[in-house]
Amino acid sequence: LKNVLISGFRSEKGLVDLTSHILENAASLKHMILDTAYGCNRRHCRCSPLTGNALMEAWKTVDVIKRHIEDKVPSSVKFEVIEPCIKCHTNEACTS
Repeated sequence: LKNVLISGFRSEKGLVDLTSHILENAASLKHMILDTAYGCNRRHCRCSPLTGNALMEAWKTVDVIKRHIEDKVPSSVKFEVIEPCIKCHTNEACTS
């Protein structure tokens, strides 16, 4: 297992536990991406529309990742968290 992408990552305990287990046991892991925003693409400003509840859950998930997962990431692993794009999920026009 070298590359992991979890799209639609949420703050449920099972997903957090699975991610922690992968980080602690996948010796060949090189890259992990946790996508909390269903593919929000800041480079091209093509974000998926998120409802108010989904957006709140995405930000809650980002906080859970910071508190429970980031400190378990080995230095050899490139770790990315895709957060909701603030410009795309407000009334402000996207200029990314």
